[in-house]
Amino acid sequence: MKLFIDSRKRFERAVFHAEAIKTVWETLVDLKAYKTVIEPNSDWTEAVVRYQRTSPIPEHNLALQFGEMFYQLRSALDNLVYEASMILEKTNPPSNENSVEFPICSDPAKFSKNSVNRPPFPQKLRDWIESVQPYNVSKCATTEEKIRVYALRVLHDCARKDRHRRLHVVAAPLTEVGWSFFPIPGRILSITPLNMNLLEGDDEFLRLRLEGFDPKGSNEKIELNSDALFEISIDEIPLVIPGDSQRAMGAIFDSVNHVIVYFEDWFK
Repeated sequence: MKLFIDSRKRFERAVFHAEAIKTVWETLVDLKAYKTVIEPNSDWTEAVVRYQRTSPIPEHNLALQFGEMFYQLRSALDNLVYEASMILEKTNPPSNENSVEFPICSDPAKFSKNSVNRPPFPQKLRDWIESVQPYNVSKCATTEEKIRVYALRVLHDCARKDRHRRLHVVAAPLTEVGWSFFPIPGRILSITPLNMNLLEGDDEFLRLRLEGFDPKGSNEKIELNSDALFEISIDEIPLVIPGDSQRAMGAIFDSVNHVIVYFEDWFK
C-alpha cells in the first residue's frame, strides 16, 4: 500500500496555490498595462519617471494564496509524522494525535520535547530529523543541505504567522530596471532609480537631473524605452538580490519534497 498519500495531496495543493499566485502576479506586473510618463518640475532641472497604469489595479488575494500555500506545505510535513506514528504504534489514531507535528526547531531543548525524538521512532530516523533542524545548520555538509534547512525555518515561520493572520506584507518592489533615452536637446546629468511598490500605488521609478532644457522650445522632448523586474516581497523572506523570491519559494518546495521522499523511502 502506498504511504503518505495525504502528504502528497497537500503538497500538490500547495503547488496549485503557487500556480494561482503566479497567474495573479503576472497580471499585476504586466508592463503592457502601464505607460511611461515623465514629469519635469517647473524649471526643467529635475523630472520623475513613473509607470502609470492605464486601468485600475485588479483585485487580488496574494496574501491569502500565500497563507494557503504555506499551510498546505506545513501540513504535508505534519501528516508525515502523524502517519508514521500510526505505522510505528500500530494504532489509528496515534496516541499523541493532538500534538503531532513535524519538528522545526531553533534550539535543541524544543526538539527534545517533540514526540519524534523518542520511541517508537527509530533512532536513525530521529537522528536524520534532527539533522534538518535549523539549530544544526552549521553542521550541514553542503550548501544544498544548508539551503534546505533554512527553507524549512522560513516555511515554519510563515505558516506560524499565518495561523494568526499576521503573515507578511506582500509587495511588488522594483528590483531591476533598464532604460534608454532617445537623442534629446539638453543633457541628463544623473539618473537615480527609486524604491517603489506597485501594489501600494508607488509608481515613480526614476529621478532625473536635467540641464539645458527650454520648456518653451518646440522640440523639447524626452523619449524613453524601459524594462523592469518586479519581485514578490514578503517580510519573512528579505530580498537581497534580484531573483530571491523565486529561489526562496523553490527552496521551500524542494525541502518539503525532500522530507516526504525520505519518509517514503524509510517506510517502504
